[in-house]
Amino acid sequence: MDASDAILKDVQNKLEKLNVLDRIEERLVTMENDMTSIKEKVADLEKGLNSVNTEVAEMKQDIEKKADFEKLQMLESEVEELRNRSRRNNLVFYNVPEKAEGQNCAAFIQNFIVSHLGLEMEEVRSNGPIERRRIRLITA
Repeated sequence: MDASDAILKDVQNKLEKLNVLDRIEERLVTMENDMTSIKEKVADLEKGLNSVNTEVAEMKQDIEKKADFEKLQMLESEVEELRNRSRRNNLVFYNVPEKAEGQNCAAFIQNFIVSHLGLEMEEVRSNGPIERRRIRLITA
């Protein structure tokens, strides 16, 4: 019986090893399933991340456009303020008929301002005639 006992023990050892191999195989199958699930989750996360990155890029562009627009509005406001300040000290003469000043409009207005108002002028310009009435606006 020694030979049959040895064969029986050898068969039992091999069965135990097969059982261990079966458990290892089951664990591998479980790990493969888990890996597949993890890969799917990672793919979903990547899609979500791409979507978020796209939204962030669009928001960034919107913010830059809004900042540019606000800067443009601010600059337009500053330009308008500077224009108004530059006009603040102007004298405007209305209803000066064409040719009333002779040949030199600028000299005529400067002489008038110096002699009647006692002011010195930097610049005198005519804004051109109004064709219908032949009366123009002069700014000094």
